[in-house]
Amino acid sequence: MAGDSATKIKAYAVPAVLFSLSMLYQLVLLPRAFPPSHYDVLGLKTYCSMEEVKEAYENLESKWNSGLEIPTTTEFIKIRYAYELLTNPIWKRNYDVFGINEQDVSTSLQPTCCPWFYLLDSSPRKRERKIAWVLDYFIEGFYSHGLQHVLEKLSQQYAGKKFSNIALPLLCTVASDTGDDAFNVITSKEFQSMFQDSKPWLLQVYSSGSNQSAQFANSWKRIAALLNGVANIGMVELGEVHVAAYLSERKPMGRFFFRNGLPSVVAFPSGCKTSDCLIRFEGELSVDAVTDWFAMAVLNLPRIFYYSKESLGPRFLAKSSPHKVKVIFFSKTGERATPAIRQAARDYWNYATFACVLWREEEFSVWWNTFEVESAPAVVFLKDPGLKPLVYHGSVNDSWFLDVLEQNKQQGIFEHYFIFGPLARNSRLHSVVTGAHRIAE
Repeated sequence: MAGDSATKIKAYAVPAVLFSLSMLYQLVLLPRAFPPSHYDVLGLKTYCSMEEVKEAYENLESKWNSGLEIPTTTEFIKIRYAYELLTNPIWKRNYDVFGINEQDVSTSLQPTCCPWFYLLDSSPRKRERKIAWVLDYFIEGFYSHGLQHVLEKLSQQYAGKKFSNIALPLLCTVASDTGDDAFNVITSKEFQSMFQDSKPWLLQVYSSGSNQSAQFANSWKRIAALLNGVANIGMVELGEVHVAAYLSERKPMGRFFFRNGLPSVVAFPSGCKTSDCLIRFEGELSVDAVTDWFAMAVLNLPRIFYYSKESLGPRFLAKSSPHKVKVIFFSKTGERATPAIRQAARDYWNYATFACVLWREEEFSVWWNTFEVESAPAVVFLKDPGLKPLVYHGSVNDSWFLDVLEQNKQQGIFEHYFIFGPLARNSRLHSVVTGAHRIAE
């Protein structure tokens, strides 16, 4: 009996300690670290009007100016931060509805109460996995309050100075209206009928007053261009509250939020017409990352791998089926192949195999002597060792490339050479094509 009691105590010791730490964090450390909301900083009720915010700040300001109260640097920064955020109509809307803090997107991630008690009724193996999850959750809680770091940085910057010497405003407004760069903006009415098309959808949820959204505008245009023809692209402004809420996540208490702030990117795969099957992008917001994620997670397209001058021969050319045409893309930037090219790699896998090479000027002689490639971007079509490669220098138009593959597939001449049509008039390409024709004959 004594042994059983000791075993039970040992089994429940870790969950009990974690539960105690969670209570300490939730009830003591977290409230001291930062008030529950910006409204609390000003002593106001949540969701009060901007007029009430201004009035509360003016009352505090009059006390400071009269000398009745002298705020510390940290106190002033918190109050001023809350005032500037809550008197900007767009920022206030974003904060009230979705908990988004424009100046630090990580603050939209508020920790919720963790059900520590669910650890108790578990087998030892399950308990180990659950404890690992709880520890991850507990650690995440300490780092989810990005706003605290912003305030600490400002406090350190103005340490030792009077509050009257702090440069204002604290928060940066958008240099230009994000709406100027918006296109194919979807309203609530349009959202209801947009799934009639069989193509998948890629949507960006943005705010017209968001610095992050403005900075992402050019990247979004590039993403839209790369996905042209394979997906529908749309944008949803946060002011379309019903649509934005539909695309958001929900906290346990029911509040809508975007885990990584704005802009937020979501996708509806082909055939998906509800939020139950949408896919959220969780990575770094870059052209390459978003298009690669969409190509793989939504379109189920293969990656076209990059090879070096050392690995191209043994890992690609030697392992490719002899009856397949080898298509090699040379790139200066290292960007992944476009979704259209990757779709071609999937659709024509019986006839061709694909690779990418990052162009380096110091390797010019290698690629010139091997394929007669003199610069990038370029694409090489290689059939048999006895045939000269067909080389096209310049950016590859997706529609032209697909036409070339389809024409040659239908005419059954993959076994001999490629027909380039009008592009063969390119002097560099023409000489290579002519040479290939002679060898094939």
